[in-house]
Amino acid sequence: MKHRAFAKAIRSHRGADTLRTVSAKIGVSAATLSRVENGNACDIASFEKLCAWMRRDPREFLGREKEI
Repeated sequence: MKHRAFAKAIRSHRGADTLRTVSAKIGVSAATLSRVENGNACDIASFEKLCAWMRRDPREFLGREKEI
């Protein structure tokens, strides 16, 4: 997984919103959001929620260009 690219995308999409505000909107904890923004991995459910919130294809961060 492209952790740095994922973290950068999340920080950019979050903008000036606080971690708590965004975490409440998307259904992940503020702690999880903070860990991911710092380049750490998260569980698949959180990954899916974060990608959906950003309206980004998960394959972009998994290094997959096309469906298998």
